[in-house]
Amino acid sequence: MSAKYKRVKQADLALPAPLRWLTRAFSSITLAVILLCLVALYGVLGSVPVYFLAIGGAWLVILVVLVGAGCWLGVKFANDEQRSGGGRLVVGGLIFLAGIASATVACLVSVSAISRTEFFTEHKATVIYRLPAIEMNETEFFSWWPMQLLLVLFVVNMIWATVRRIEFKFVNLGVLTVHTGIVTVAVGSILYGQLKLEGDMFIVRSDLPGGQPVAHFYDRVKPAVFVGVDRAPMMQFPLINELPRYNDYKIGELDITLHDRQGFAERLGEDLRLTIPGFIAYGEFERVWVEAPEAESSNTTVGPAITVARGERDTVGDGRRETLPAARPAQRLLETESWAIEYLHSPNEQRVADLLTEAPRGVGGAPHLLFIEVPDQNHREVRAIAPGDTFDVESTGYRIAVEEIGPYGLPFVTEGYEGATDTHARLGITGEHIQIQRYALHRYPERSQDFVDGTRGDPDPGIRTVYLDQTKIQYHLMTGAPAIPGVTVNEDGSEVFPDAEDRLWVLLRVAGIKPVLSPLAEQKLPLVDPDKANAWLHVVERLERAVPAQRPVVTPKLLRDPKLEGTYEHALLPVRVEYDLRDENFEKTGETFSRIIWLRQMPYLEQRGGEMIPQTVNIPGYGSVQIAFGRQRRALPFAVAMTDFTMTPYAGSDIPRDFESDLLVYPVDERGRPDGTPERFSPRLNNPAIVRMAGAPLQLAKVKLSQAGWDPGDPDTPPAMKQLRDEQGRLVNQQRFTILGVGNNVGIRIVFVGSVLIALGIPWAFYIKPWLIKRKARRFTAAIVEQNGTTDDR
Repeated sequence: MSAKYKRVKQADLALPAPLRWLTRAFSSITLAVILLCLVALYGVLGSVPVYFLAIGGAWLVILVVLVGAGCWLGVKFANDEQRSGGGRLVVGGLIFLAGIASATVACLVSVSAISRTEFFTEHKATVIYRLPAIEMNETEFFSWWPMQLLLVLFVVNMIWATVRRIEFKFVNLGVLTVHTGIVTVAVGSILYGQLKLEGDMFIVRSDLPGGQPVAHFYDRVKPAVFVGVDRAPMMQFPLINELPRYNDYKIGELDITLHDRQGFAERLGEDLRLTIPGFIAYGEFERVWVEAPEAESSNTTVGPAITVARGERDTVGDGRRETLPAARPAQRLLETESWAIEYLHSPNEQRVADLLTEAPRGVGGAPHLLFIEVPDQNHREVRAIAPGDTFDVESTGYRIAVEEIGPYGLPFVTEGYEGATDTHARLGITGEHIQIQRYALHRYPERSQDFVDGTRGDPDPGIRTVYLDQTKIQYHLMTGAPAIPGVTVNEDGSEVFPDAEDRLWVLLRVAGIKPVLSPLAEQKLPLVDPDKANAWLHVVERLERAVPAQRPVVTPKLLRDPKLEGTYEHALLPVRVEYDLRDENFEKTGETFSRIIWLRQMPYLEQRGGEMIPQTVNIPGYGSVQIAFGRQRRALPFAVAMTDFTMTPYAGSDIPRDFESDLLVYPVDERGRPDGTPERFSPRLNNPAIVRMAGAPLQLAKVKLSQAGWDPGDPDTPPAMKQLRDEQGRLVNQQRFTILGVGNNVGIRIVFVGSVLIALGIPWAFYIKPWLIKRKARRFTAAIVEQNGTTDDR
């Protein structure tokens, strides 16, 4: 204890008790050690999964209680003077060993108990800040108020203890420097945590539509919901600490309201209510078909559809269910190597008749059949065909050469057939006046086509051909009373099946067996499955007005990218939209419009496509509401425009070596619009641009713009333009946009200065100070010796 602190403690006696206790506590080194231990413990809490924290905590309690009790009892028994010396030591040792053994058993039991606990099983690899009660990322956790409070208390403790305990002398310069450095580092860390900015901005090239200067950026981690009505600008509602990150919540488990936020009622009205009732932390949208409401616009429906599922004869399996819409050729088919199932609604008589075509005796088991009809000569025949076959169509004058049989090749691109595939027979047909090449399609005969001298057209009506693929079992499920040739009605005019319109029919074609058409009474049919003997297909649902929809599905943990968890990049957000309906007099009707929509996060509102688009809800009597889930948009004290973007390749190749954005940075007025003379910057990879703005808030006074992303190139760019280079060999004028990282480093220099002070003070405190003290002691000793010697001479 220094003489200074002795004087200070003596002076503290005049203070009231609570104040004296407080000042003594903040003057103690013990408090500093405790605070540092708490900071270290905070770091452990943020780094070690809760499963291991629970085990470690249990072991600590067990060791303290059982081993401590064993030690205490063992020592006490060993020091009992009423017992013999040898016996005391033996029994004391046994008690100590019993404490260790019981502690070991208790530790093993605790691990087993914790491992069987549902909570710890579910969160075995989860750190504390990912738990439902906290829900924040690592940066937010280590910038959270408990950590900030510990650092503030430590800074106060260091300053107060330094002032009260250390003499301000030259010899103590090292200790004072170290203490000052520690305080400086702590203050810099607090500033850095509170004022740190991280985000990015999306900028379209200025010579393209939408290429205006941008005066905002999107925060890297903080989410927000954007709402707009009709074509008005979208309004932002930040969700800074309310929205979960890592855990899923079913509809109804959350109740985050947006309509009570500042400015909502003024801009969007009091009758509109938006609520976030749930959350999926990591998921995908699954395409599904649902029954459209009666009021749904007809252009959104595709007509009837059926949903099928595989299973056994009497049970439906838990596997994936498939919906087959009749009006979508690419999606109305379910196919394996053994069988194919196609759903048709109200097929015409000609199509049903073609599918019921019987093969001649002896060739019914052939994998490929060709039905040929020459209408003018009333000629019909069915042949088994194979590639390379050439034959005359009896006395009709036509000759057919089978050139190819197999998959059609590329998927269709014709509107309505996009993505559909088929098998085909390519036929060379010659006659008295024609010579054509025909592509006869099996499943979509209406898409068959003729080529005459390289020109494509519809099939020649003089000869009709139908290719029947029998390489697998063909099931054709039908609804809407298919027109069955010859058996549609009885002789008296009555229907064979009175409820034919509502029945589900199946037309079965199997090589070597006569085609069968009959009602599907039990809504199920057997399948040929080489891996399962009792395989059946069940029709589990019929939709009269099918409409495409998206169903949110949670992604299994094993399929997730750990780096993307908690970033909202794969998060799905439900928003409940409610509105109190009003009549023509704008009086409330008592009815409420309500709908839940699901949103995927849009990194930038300016970049839209696929699932990354705002969802629109049309509310009767109100208008169109656009809602988007994105990241918090923050204003900048300047606006950035991109005039060009260049890529520098490695010599002799197109492999990127460097990217460079040519930017113009404008000052902005009070409304955030460009106002003034711009300054030119050119950030490149690993070479950011530093933008300084006088008069801007401390957080935005110095902003770093770094090259974070870029457009891979416009797919519509002509090939010649894709290789356009400048004098330096750089590829230019290909990128439509750039992505700039936005950040700052407020407080980082303070941390650096503090680190330098610590580095300078430590050698002084450990080496120079002892040397100064020893030198002073030697001088003092020499002076005493000299003084004693002079006295003796006298």
